[in-house]
Amino acid sequence: MYLISGNRCTATPRLRPLAIPAMLFACAPALHAAGQDAAQSATRNDPVTLDAITVVGSSIKVTAASVDTMAQPIQFISEEQFERSPGESVGDFLRKLPINTGQSESPQRAEYGGGASSINLRGVGSSYTLVLVDGRRVGGEDVPDIGAIPAEAIKSIEILKGGASSIYGSDAIAGVVNIRLKDNYQGLEVHGSYGDTTRQDQSFVRTAALFGLKQDKFSLTGSLSYQRREDINKFDRELTASRDYRRFGGLDRRSGRVSTPHQIVRSSDPGNPLSLDITRFGPGQSSTNINDFVPFNRDAQAYSTNEYGTSPAYDRLSGHWSATYEFIEDKLVFFTRGYVDHRNQEFLASQAMVDVVVPGTNPYNPFGETVRVWYLFGQDEHGLITEDFKTTNLQGTAGFKGALGRYNYEVGISRYQKTLRERHRNDIDVNPAA
Repeated sequence: MYLISGNRCTATPRLRPLAIPAMLFACAPALHAAGQDAAQSATRNDPVTLDAITVVGSSIKVTAASVDTMAQPIQFISEEQFERSPGESVGDFLRKLPINTGQSESPQRAEYGGGASSINLRGVGSSYTLVLVDGRRVGGEDVPDIGAIPAEAIKSIEILKGGASSIYGSDAIAGVVNIRLKDNYQGLEVHGSYGDTTRQDQSFVRTAALFGLKQDKFSLTGSLSYQRREDINKFDRELTASRDYRRFGGLDRRSGRVSTPHQIVRSSDPGNPLSLDITRFGPGQSSTNINDFVPFNRDAQAYSTNEYGTSPAYDRLSGHWSATYEFIEDKLVFFTRGYVDHRNQEFLASQAMVDVVVPGTNPYNPFGETVRVWYLFGQDEHGLITEDFKTTNLQGTAGFKGALGRYNYEVGISRYQKTLRERHRNDIDVNPAA
C-alpha cells in the first residue's frame, strides 16, 4: 500500500504517546504542535482532538513493543522554506542540506550523463537514498533524477534521516526523501528569475506559472516552467585554461602524446617522437620532406586535454499536474497526479583527434618505415567534439480512492519512464582497413 490516511483521532491521558516508526508524516509540524497540546492537556485530564494525519510509507503493523525502539527522526521542509532558498531546483536545495554529506550529482558534475541531480544522505551513496514523490517510489534502475521535479510544484519535503531498509529495502539504507507536490490550489501565480556570473558567461533565465481551479466535483492543480542556462568554458578561466599547473605550485599534466601541430612515432625509435618544425609549420599543415621534422618539444607543443565545457549549457521544460473528480463524495474519487521534465544539454567535449598507423609503403610517408601519427584537429579544421543529451523524465499515477466506513482505500497504477538520447558530433572514427 502506498498511502495510509488516518481519520481524526482522540487522545486521552490513558493513551500512550503517538509514535509511528520509520514513516514519513505529511503534516509533521501540525502533529508536533498537536503532540505538545496533548502533553499539556494530560495534566488537566482533558481529551484533545488531533488533526487528521497522513502517513506515507509502509502498512507494516506497529506493535506496542516496537513503538519506543523504531521511531525515526524526520526533518520537515515547508513550502515557505523552499521558496526562500536561493536554489532554482529541488536538487540545488537538497544538496545544500547538512545531511547531504556525500558526493551527489548535479547538472555541472553530470556533464556526461545528461545533467541529472541526486541526493546522498550521510555520504552512504545516492543509490542508497530512497526518493519518493507523494509517497510513491521514483522507479527505474538508475539513481532518481530529483532535478526533474519542477520547483514550482513543491508543497513540502520530508526527510527520514535514519536508515529504513527493513521497511523499504536496501535503497533506503541511508534514509528516505519524500517530495510532496502541490494540490487543491486555486488561482494563478507567475514566477520569473534571472542570474549570471561575475564574468557574464553563464546567464540563467527561468519563467514559471502555477495555476489551479476547483468547480463542483472537479479539482485541478498544475504548473509549467521553462529554464535556460548558458555554459562556462574552461579556457575562459585562468585555473582551468591549461592542465599545466606549475604556475600554481602543481604539476604539468598536459598530454605529451597529442601535440600541435602533430606527433610522429617511428617504429625504429619509439622513444624519440618527431614533429613538424613549429617555427615554419602550423596546425593543418604537413610535409613529405623528412628534413622538415624535428624532435618533439614537449614544453612548447604538449596539449591540455581538458574539456572545453565545465558547466554545460542546458534548457528544460517541465511541469506537474494533480486532478481529482468526485463520483461519490468521499467514497469514490478519481485522482491522477505526476510530473514531466524534458531537458536538452549541450556539452563541448574537446578538439577532434586521430590516431593512425601509416605503413612505410604509403606515398605520403617520407620515413620509409611504419609510423604512428597523432593529429589534433583545430576548431577551424573540424570543429569541437560535441555531445548533446536529450533527457525526459515522466512519472504519473491514476486511480481511485475514498472512505468505506472506518477504512480508507486507494487503488491505482503508477508509471515512471526515463529516456536519455545521446548524440556525438564532429567525432572521428578511423577504419584501420581503409
